[in-house]
Amino acid sequence: MRKLFTLLIALLALTVSSWAQAPTVFTWDASDLATVNLTMGNTESQEIDHITVTLGYQDAWNDYCHFFYQGDPYYYCAFSMRDNGSLTFAPESGTLTSIVITMVNDYEGLLPIPIDEASGWKLDDENAKLLKWTGNAASVVLKSNSSNYLASGAISSIAFTVSGFVPTTAVTWEGNDLTSVNIEMENGVVAQGKNQSQTVNDITITANAPAKVTEDDYNYSYFGTYFDEYDSNNNSTSLNVFGEGSLTFAPTSGQLTKIVITCEMGSDVDKIDEAAGWKWDENTLKLTWTGDAASSVVLAPEDPETGFGFMNISSVVFTVTSAAPTPTPTPTPTGPSFAWTARQINLVDLSCYNDGGKEQENGLINNIITSLTQTRDKNEDYSDPSTVESCQFNYGRIEISGCGDLKFKSIAGDLTGIVITGNIFTATNLPANWTYDNTANTLTWVGTPAEEVTLSGNLSISVSSIEYFYDPAAAPRVDEEFYDEYQWYRITGAHTAKAIRPRNLSGTVNIPASVEDNSVIYYINEIAEDAFRDFNQLSNAFIGKNVAVIGAHAFDGCTWMTEIDINSRVVESIGDEAFKDCLLLHGLQCYTSLPPVLGSNAFEGDTRLNHIDVYSWVVSNYQGTANWSNYSSKITGLWSPRAIGEKFFYHNQKTTGVYEITSTSPKEVKVLPYPADVNAIYPITYESTLIIPESPIYMNYGYSVTGIAANAFKDITDIKVVSIPTTVKSIEAGAFSGCTNVENVFFLWDDPTTVTWADATVGAEFATATSGNTTIIVPASKLTTYQSWAPAWASRMVGGDIKDVTASQDPHDVVFYRTYYDGTHDLLLPPDVWAYVGYVSNNEFILRTIAFDGEIVPAGTAVVLRSFSPEYRLIAMEPVAEPYTGTNQLRGTDVNITIATDPELSSKADKIYVLGKEGWVNSERQEGMGLYRYTGTTLGAHKAYLIYDGTGSGSSGQQNAPARFLFKHENEATGVENVQSDKVQCTKVIRDGQLIIVKDGKEYNAQGLIIK
Repeated sequence: MRKLFTLLIALLALTVSSWAQAPTVFTWDASDLATVNLTMGNTESQEIDHITVTLGYQDAWNDYCHFFYQGDPYYYCAFSMRDNGSLTFAPESGTLTSIVITMVNDYEGLLPIPIDEASGWKLDDENAKLLKWTGNAASVVLKSNSSNYLASGAISSIAFTVSGFVPTTAVTWEGNDLTSVNIEMENGVVAQGKNQSQTVNDITITANAPAKVTEDDYNYSYFGTYFDEYDSNNNSTSLNVFGEGSLTFAPTSGQLTKIVITCEMGSDVDKIDEAAGWKWDENTLKLTWTGDAASSVVLAPEDPETGFGFMNISSVVFTVTSAAPTPTPTPTPTGPSFAWTARQINLVDLSCYNDGGKEQENGLINNIITSLTQTRDKNEDYSDPSTVESCQFNYGRIEISGCGDLKFKSIAGDLTGIVITGNIFTATNLPANWTYDNTANTLTWVGTPAEEVTLSGNLSISVSSIEYFYDPAAAPRVDEEFYDEYQWYRITGAHTAKAIRPRNLSGTVNIPASVEDNSVIYYINEIAEDAFRDFNQLSNAFIGKNVAVIGAHAFDGCTWMTEIDINSRVVESIGDEAFKDCLLLHGLQCYTSLPPVLGSNAFEGDTRLNHIDVYSWVVSNYQGTANWSNYSSKITGLWSPRAIGEKFFYHNQKTTGVYEITSTSPKEVKVLPYPADVNAIYPITYESTLIIPESPIYMNYGYSVTGIAANAFKDITDIKVVSIPTTVKSIEAGAFSGCTNVENVFFLWDDPTTVTWADATVGAEFATATSGNTTIIVPASKLTTYQSWAPAWASRMVGGDIKDVTASQDPHDVVFYRTYYDGTHDLLLPPDVWAYVGYVSNNEFILRTIAFDGEIVPAGTAVVLRSFSPEYRLIAMEPVAEPYTGTNQLRGTDVNITIATDPELSSKADKIYVLGKEGWVNSERQEGMGLYRYTGTTLGAHKAYLIYDGTGSGSSGQQNAPARFLFKHENEATGVENVQSDKVQCTKVIRDGQLIIVKDGKEYNAQGLIIK
């Protein structure tokens, strides 16, 4: 396909009168390379598509050179040479400015010889798959160095960039063309004073015979077919010129650069006017003219007194160029502009190989978002190297081989111009309004103002700067503030804003890529100075992909923050003391390919900082950069192994824990006592519930909690619910001593006898320390085993059936939803799980909390379950709780129901809603209830569902049910019906299986109704 396209361009060039001032690129790909055959003693030169390659070597024993195609599909075309062996590449016209030789595999690759970089050749990458030459020369030599051996692997393509190339075509007269030439003599003599012309196959020949001045003048010329008196069986074509006679050759369009006349004999050929560019070769019997491109060429004697003739002409070949190129001026962009410097360009990281050919979008850089789309299906079948594609814009390089669209999208206003400057090796097949200036080495777009501009074609560019010109968009709301659910923002431009302070925020601070306000999307590209300073509700920070600036003191004094994830690859600067005095901070991950400018004392006082993780290939770059070098011992590669003995903090929504790595293979940790120095500043609180996670995350790795250290939770009297994960295999002495107010404990091991408890009698110390009201919930089928294993607890153990629950898992989810229904059992929730009933209001499905963290869902209550883990266990118990009597439009089933055959549901099939990911808000996918007709015909056992026809609560005026309802949590401001919320401080007790909530001296049931 590339070959065909190159030929089409060459043919088109012959028909146009003006040319863009751009170099010409000739690409030898599979079809061209398959014709290469240059070996010693065989072919010494070969012309392919206007480029001639010549093999050079001497006859010395070790001299060696070849360049040829070999049919093995894995080994396409290759060259090898040593000593004086060489290859010379030369274009038909113009000068070479670059050669790019690409290998598709490491079959041999370029052997590690010293490349003579002074001659312009260079290995372009560490894998030696690109060999490049740059310069300006009429011909380029590739040779080995001294006696070293130079060899290539499987060559997939060679691209030649030629400056000043003027396309040519060959017009050949032979056979019928020659016999049709007939500029005849009259009675044996051309009529003097009468010029005769004839056009054959786009070439016009004119015979010129001036009139006699005196009787002695004898001027004639002819070129034609006549009867050969020496051979009566053949018609021959000859030419003769005498005296003032001449023959003129001229193409009907374009200019002549060469004429070659081949014949069997010549007469008085030494009389030819060689000064005019003609030359006779008696060995080959060829008469040749070469010279500067000319609209016509004259063949005449050097001296009018002499003449010459050529007999039995077998062919005449005319080489014709198009008209000389007329440069197209590079357009000049207008309007205000902003530029990407080399540093900013190096932050772009787009490659279709990274994402299977899908469209990829890079982060916002100085009001421009870049994206790359691979426009053809990716094919890496090496048996057809022409289909191997590379589309990328990363680390300052643009490489597109006719298979990708690179897009520049402005958020500051419509683009009016783009100027890309750098070392441009290849820039052909450009879209409309793009102009390449090979003198200035710029690629310029000027066109109708547009928000987005596409660049495609065949490109190989090492970019040094990009300047964007634009028509500024109005930004009437600059300096106004708005907020989302978690934080406040201040508008800084037409579509940019910065995070300035928290709002209703705890746990993870997530700086989004963008936020919508009043139907306008604002890209968050900055975190203001002091934005989250001394805000102690934060456990970790996730910095969104568009943030370029993190202001001074932005997270200074966030004492509870444990990890920082700078997901932005375009962050350029981090201000002074940005993360100072983050007491629990143990790790930071930074995904930039270049070190951001780091202010002074950025991590001052962060004594527990273990790692600053960056890409492995830029570790040394960070370590050698100002201010980062102060933390060089902590800078490691992303996902690098962690060491045994490292300590870290982890939040699992309810509890902050301290963990120590005890094994790296498998990855295991144990829970440690909370540090006294931290507890003295911010005493730890468990909000009545102690949740020990199964798999805390530390710097991208999940670890299993297999141990609880001695005295880990000693004397913590506000713990009322304890959940010990099934991963724990050892509990050291005194781990729970002094926990005197524990009411419920979950033991869910399949085999408790595999767990080592340091107390002499298993759990005796725990049992003695806790109150007499403690209940131990264990699997019903293992109750006897548990009682034998921990006799000190035997009288307090209650068995329940374990219901394993799995929620749909999405790698981007942090909260998991599913529905559940049990018509005959109360369901005891494990810690970290919430249960909601729901109702429809104004086309929203409102969730209302009825139980969480060790509380009971009454039998027969259809609920939505919410958790921070996709897998957990419910305990099914004999019903003791009062039935739920509040508003709940959810229904449930204990068995599978086929809707089509169910008497009640078959008529309501188009009104049934089930749980699913059903919508997008602020570019994030939301959970909700969607119409079931889209997903199936069977309702599963122990699932909840909704039947809704537009007549539910708060639905006044609704005629039709929507396709989906997104979840919305009931507003806490509505009062007592939300006292069950995890954010409301209250006391929870269970009496006779019923949840009682005590707040401000009043008691409420699970439905929020006052008991007393």
